[in-house]
Amino acid sequence: TRTPTSTSYQSIPYRAAAHSALGPRGEVWCVPNSSRYELLLLRRGAADTIRVALERPALPVTAAERDSVIAQIEEKGPTGLDFSRIPTVKPAIDRLTIDDQGRLWVRRMNARGAIEFDVLDPDGRFVATAELGVHRSSVWTPFVVSRDHVYAVVLDADDVQHIVRFRIGR
Repeated sequence: TRTPTSTSYQSIPYRAAAHSALGPRGEVWCVPNSSRYELLLLRRGAADTIRVALERPALPVTAAERDSVIAQIEEKGPTGLDFSRIPTVKPAIDRLTIDDQGRLWVRRMNARGAIEFDVLDPDGRFVATAELGVHRSSVWTPFVVSRDHVYAVVLDADDVQHIVRFRIGR
């Protein structure tokens, strides 16, 4: 008899990653490594790449946050994950999306632990920073910005996911 096996994937919490978003005119925004706040704008037929770098404070992974993610991982069973690989600093950028007007929304955490978005115009100029007003959401699920709303999946105190619509104030 064969015993079914299961495979699971466990990423290293707070690990920097690459991100990208495709714009309405075929442009590509990318983050080669989210440990730095650096974005590249690649346009079809353009001779140059536009580089955008903003100064944002590095946010440490606190001992409580580290212990919490380790406990969550260990609760699921042995993974063989080397916990010494958990970074001491959070990624500068969590995720990217482009709204219906071609603006780039850069999702990140602020020093208070709330989710913020830096908004850039289609040419890479900074427009504004918007705070979502929540502290917990899944970085694995996309957020959508359309007209004057942000749609996101947030987590309640029991880690239950809820789809929430936020109105964008001017």
